[in-house]
Amino acid sequence: SDEEGTFENFFKRCCNIRIDSGRKDNWMDNYRFDENKYQSLISHYGYMISNFKNKSKNPCVVFTDQEADNRNSEGGTGKSLVMESVKYFKNQNYYNGKDSKTFKDSMFLFSDVNSEHRMVFVDDPQQDFPFDKLYTYLTGDMVINLRYQNGRRIIRFDKSPKFGITSNYISTDTSTSTQRRKSMVEFGSFWNQAYHE
Repeated sequence: SDEEGTFENFFKRCCNIRIDSGRKDNWMDNYRFDENKYQSLISHYGYMISNFKNKSKNPCVVFTDQEADNRNSEGGTGKSLVMESVKYFKNQNYYNGKDSKTFKDSMFLFSDVNSEHRMVFVDDPQQDFPFDKLYTYLTGDMVINLRYQNGRRIIRFDKSPKFGITSNYISTDTSTSTQRRKSMVEFGSFWNQAYHE
């Protein structure tokens, strides 16, 4: 069918970009659809819902705001809704990214993940999120220290989950090792403005 569905429409509105020049009275007219951002979003979404994995290219998908400036953490652009919707296609584990202790100090990181989980979603981490903690999980077998019991759980690479992050910040980690393990998708501010109208 050529009829546009609700889900597709929501995706497209996530890719509506604010126009800075020639402001219109109707706020919706101050946005334009960005086809390149839309193609990037649906391509990454397809990657996330697929179980195919390749060791040479298995990035963590990072949804961020095009207008992020590290001063105002507004969000509300649809990033988390889109990322969370992956759970309707595969088992997903959710982590609150603001719980910085979990990611910085815990030796039991992802101890509740098993081979049935095919997606790990880290929602809205702090600006100094230690992305390097994910390196080995993205490139090899997932070795997990088990909480409240002895031993480790090892999930083979082909059965381990993919990773996705939503962030309201521009990462300060510009290292080559981090950049090649990330794949970024920018969201426009349409839904944020719609909320305030």
